[in-house]
Amino acid sequence: MITDRQKAMLHVAKAKLGLDDDSYRALLTAEAGVSSSNDLDNQGLNRVLKRLGKMGFTNTAHKPLRRQPKGLVTPEQQATIAANYRELTRLTNGYDTFAKQTGFNHRCCGKAIPQTRADAIKVIEGQKAIIARESSQASDLLFA
Repeated sequence: MITDRQKAMLHVAKAKLGLDDDSYRALLTAEAGVSSSNDLDNQGLNRVLKRLGKMGFTNTAHKPLRRQPKGLVTPEQQATIAANYRELTRLTNGYDTFAKQTGFNHRCCGKAIPQTRADAIKVIEGQKAIIARESSQASDLLFA
């Protein structure tokens, strides 16, 4: 037996695809061997949804939750942090030593070296903010 929300989703799909009642029931019979959504089980529902998807239906009612990144810092994040430090050194003549970089990291994420993806995101966002600020100040000096 499927839930009322699942039945509602089937009826939304029916409406969005412009299926009449006879076509909808024929689809239920062909895919799940039932003539009514009341008789569907989960396997039948999955087969019907797969067919509706092939017909062009996409379920837009549910959006997956954005989860906090977990795990270790990725190589791409490490490369981005290193590249941003090179850019900061070029723009400010600072951040050129390990001590200055670890101090900045500590201010951003509370750790001398970012260890998780979330830590790396905090450091990268902090770096981007300083790069944007320094770049705008440099352009202001050029046009002043």
